[in-house]
Amino acid sequence: MKKIYIIIGSILIIIVTAIWLFFFIYGAPQSGGIFTKFTGGPDTQNSSLNQPQGTVDVSPQTEAGKPQNLRQLTTRPVAGASFTSSNEILYVEQGTGHIYNINLTTGTESLISATTIPQAIEAVFSLDGISVAISTYENMGRNTLVSTVPTGTSGDTALKGSFLPKGARDISFGKTPNIIFYRLLEDAGSSGYSYTLSTSNATRLFTIPLQDVRVLWGDYIYVYTTPAAGVVGHIYKINKDELAYVTEGEKGLMGFMFHDNPIVTYSGEGSLTSYIVGGTEEVSIPILPEKCVAGKLFLYCASPYNLEIPNSNPDSWYKGVISYSDILWGIDTTAGESAVISNFELESGREIDVSKIGISSDETSLYFINKNDNTLWMYASQVSAR
Repeated sequence: MKKIYIIIGSILIIIVTAIWLFFFIYGAPQSGGIFTKFTGGPDTQNSSLNQPQGTVDVSPQTEAGKPQNLRQLTTRPVAGASFTSSNEILYVEQGTGHIYNINLTTGTESLISATTIPQAIEAVFSLDGISVAISTYENMGRNTLVSTVPTGTSGDTALKGSFLPKGARDISFGKTPNIIFYRLLEDAGSSGYSYTLSTSNATRLFTIPLQDVRVLWGDYIYVYTTPAAGVVGHIYKINKDELAYVTEGEKGLMGFMFHDNPIVTYSGEGSLTSYIVGGTEEVSIPILPEKCVAGKLFLYCASPYNLEIPNSNPDSWYKGVISYSDILWGIDTTAGESAVISNFELESGREIDVSKIGISSDETSLYFINKNDNTLWMYASQVSAR
């Protein structure tokens, strides 16, 4: 019996010692949680990802009281977002279509609309954040609801609006928030339309004999052939129903509108080249359209150092086969110069592959979606390239 007591006592001592060593090395667990501590550098340690949905640190300060420029705003996958002011952002959750508001000063997140839109995959807000177009795939087709964003934070206000014609694509709000643009496939091509929300009237803008294109909306309308590796593409300017070439044919060609001038990116031998149509100089860094947003004077793009493009690009990136660790650049297209604004991996400790990027009206903040997990992030600073 005495031996049994000795054995039991020894086991208890070992257990207590092990527990003491664990807390001595790792520290006691804390209640609550911060999704990511942005203290800078690839060795930054992240807390568990098994947090309640939507619970993240969106405060503007780090634990040391230093300004926190780069912040993760959600753990939910996001279909689209928009700044409504310098300290508020709206977003639509993928899969549900629920709309949320985040107060960027307090970090408070509020449910704006709990109207469920199953399989919501993409959302586009008007420039003023008053209207939203939410697209979903249902019954093997694409449907898009255009609605006014509810006010208040009760979350019990239903979305009220109307559906665009089935299959509407290349959806974009115009400079006038009351106008939305979209394209429909026709038997022998495509037609582009403007839709006035207040009157529910649609106006046909063009009909062209091409289906596999993407539209660049603006005061002038351009289209470019859907980019594919090894396939020669073109950008065309639309004049009524006429198409006019504005570029030579290039492989993997993509387009992005910078004010009223398209920027062209095409694949070369393992690299990308970008230039403004009508300009004489190349853009100083290669860009992808989904990673860029236009400011009043400068272009803001996410792109890694020494961007190497495999022969399968851009297909591989669109399909998610390859991913990039992006750096934020400010680009002066007039001077042909660029400057690094932020190295996202150094600031967050993880690789961030940017898509669906947007800018605040005062150009102090950028939002973007991390393509790796569709979470919403923000970079808040004076994002000037100067």
